[in-house]
Amino acid sequence: MSHKKYFTLSFDDGIEQDKKLIELLKQYGLQCTFNLNGGLLGEKNYVAYAGEIGFMNLPPRAKIRRSLFKTVNQYRIPADEIAQVYAGFEIAAHAFMHEPFKGASAEKINESLDKDREVLSRFTNQPITGFAYPGGFSSEIAGKCLEKKGFLFGREAFTSDSFAWPADPFRYKPTCSHKSKNVFELIDKFLDAEAENEDLLFMMWGHSYEFDYGTENSSLEHMERVFEKISGHNGIIYCTNSFAFADHAKNKNPK
Repeated sequence: MSHKKYFTLSFDDGIEQDKKLIELLKQYGLQCTFNLNGGLLGEKNYVAYAGEIGFMNLPPRAKIRRSLFKTVNQYRIPADEIAQVYAGFEIAAHAFMHEPFKGASAEKINESLDKDREVLSRFTNQPITGFAYPGGFSSEIAGKCLEKKGFLFGREAFTSDSFAWPADPFRYKPTCSHKSKNVFELIDKFLDAEAENEDLLFMMWGHSYEFDYGTENSSLEHMERVFEKISGHNGIIYCTNSFAFADHAKNKNPK
């Protein structure tokens, strides 16, 4: 059996800045999974940040010391627009109200998953088979809930710098963020790597509102440099998150 190299992207929250990201994805022939909260579609907030670190999501009328933090818009795309905006890309669940799953009961987790899945599948007419943990933290209980409900994976936020396939797909640590300091080093390493003994997976995650920070590693210009470097190479499968996990499982256990 021949082994494969997969490259995939995972972006959270379903926000207006995704539209510019999608333009770049199409330009470079890349795929991406967008993780949305069915209970927050169309909501307008903003994110406070310092440097390249986002600190908090805030409602429009919240007061904040602007001398300490700058802010960027976090306007979520309305329900009646998501099918058109994300046409050709995968939609995955991200919890109904972006509530954290770490420490939550199985009952609460299952309720959130069912609501998120129902809303997102209704407005996109897609099967919802992927999940990204709000806040980035998973739990053993959450992983079991995802598996029982037929999800293919659960993505955390803390990164691994690794291309190894996860032992537990429901508590998966992605390779890096788009703003990781070593992102170009990792791309070089992935391009040189040979999938000799196992499939390799490079997953990069982020939030497109971070492009508005305008810093060295958080801008559309930086993202375009990343895409230019990783795209267009023979021997790499550029795909959605769920395709990667499903194809890997099929290759590992052929009928």
